[in-house]
Amino acid sequence: MITTNKENGTTLTQLKNIPMIKPQWATDRYKGIQHGELVEVIQTQLDRHDIKVVSQTWYPNGPDLQRLSGSMELDIPGLDPIEGTRFSLGVQHSNLGDHSLKFAVGAKIFICSNGMVSGDYTLKHKHTKNLDLMESIGIGIDTYVNKVQEIPLMVNQMKESEMRAEDVDRNLMQAGREGLLSWSRIGQADKEYRKPTFADHDEQTAWGLYNAFTYTIQKMPPHYHIKGMNRFREILLEEVA
Repeated sequence: MITTNKENGTTLTQLKNIPMIKPQWATDRYKGIQHGELVEVIQTQLDRHDIKVVSQTWYPNGPDLQRLSGSMELDIPGLDPIEGTRFSLGVQHSNLGDHSLKFAVGAKIFICSNGMVSGDYTLKHKHTKNLDLMESIGIGIDTYVNKVQEIPLMVNQMKESEMRAEDVDRNLMQAGREGLLSWSRIGQADKEYRKPTFADHDEQTAWGLYNAFTYTIQKMPPHYHIKGMNRFREILLEEVA
């Protein structure tokens, strides 16, 4: 049985009722993916690893709702996440041709519902006729199970890296230059870092800055989240390396 978080986002039943519409530009090589079918195949492959889906949230968007962004919070047998977090799988795809089917390794932070991305895509496949959905997702989940084990080490690395004022300014400036957030939202992230909404994130470290950034990017449309969180994590880890 699939457990769906109904407080935000779209239920599985609703996803199954969104038709896959082939774009006018599509050639014979194109193969779309129906949102509900995608979610069910992911669940099937997670079941193969005895991975429990605790909750999931899906956001269809774009013309005719042909884009899909979402995340699944997971309990993975034999793997313990950092205290206060839960492993998550980030999913993104679009039948509009603007991005491929992607899986991203991540974690969900309980206190503020922030997400984090480890920087690894365990699946990245274009919408072409040679796409075997069950096989491709199976490989993606296999890779995810291996990569997700790196998250605790990554979080601890950021927690142990103190940030000076000039470090914070430099990293946020880089995020603004790369367009990860608008300049007005860069200011919001800076304010969140210096006066955090959640006391659990008041540490003056790379982890504290990362949480300020992810808290701010949640205000943007969901399809920006994976790319933005992924890249800002890279910026911070380049800083502390």
